[in-house]
Amino acid sequence: MNNIDIEIENDFANFKLRVNGILIYENRVLGVQMQKNNFYCLPGGHIELFENSIEAVKREIKEETGYDTSVKKLISVAENFFTRKNGKKIHEISLYYLLETIEDIDIQKEYNIIEIDKDDEVHHHFKWIKLEELADINFQPKEIKEKIMKKNFDFEHFICN
Repeated sequence: MNNIDIEIENDFANFKLRVNGILIYENRVLGVQMQKNNFYCLPGGHIELFENSIEAVKREIKEETGYDTSVKKLISVAENFFTRKNGKKIHEISLYYLLETIEDIDIQKEYNIIEIDKDDEVHHHFKWIKLEELADINFQPKEIKEKIMKKNFDFEHFICN
């Protein structure tokens, strides 16, 4: 790969094209909390230039978790619009894939990794969250959280503000 993320950035705003993987195992979903966030989300990352989204989600999950996965289906496209704490506006298009692992998983309740992403050290806190406890956890975006809680894996398009 060229390792060039599909992203446009300037001083005021960013546009990002991302993939996210939904891993559900033994009635738990894998969530990640990044060092700059006070919420959990799904693991994933940027699609690289000339990389298809299926290759991207499998690569990102492998990089962040070590798990080899296969894609079951695309369940959502979400257009996310938000503003960071520093005032920078973000426009993000995220593709959400339902995944399964190729091998059995030894579920740890929680673990941390440090990822080197474009020469930056990024801290991730991973947790296997019980589906029945998901309602009480700050998990974003809320539309995807609700789909996971309901085990609704039909395709939907969301515009999240």
